[in-house]
Amino acid sequence: MQLPTFRAGGVERFKRLTLLVGPDAVVRAVQFPLTDPAGSVDEMLALVRRRAASWTPGGAGRRSVGRAGSSPERTLS
Repeated sequence: MQLPTFRAGGVERFKRLTLLVGPDAVVRAVQFPLTDPAGSVDEMLALVRRRAASWTPGGAGRRSVGRAGSSPERTLS
């Protein structure tokens, strides 16, 4: 994975982001950039609840929750 980074004090650091990883170990959604980390938790928990209701093994039943650029949340397939 090529996660976003920045340098501070001569040290490479990861930028803050949230990944939603499904039970099948596949990244299903990404929130980036995070301007409100506490609000991000609430948004991601709501997404987890919506996806848990429709998730089935093997990826059947996956839904798109948004388009990149339309919200801070991006869905990966």
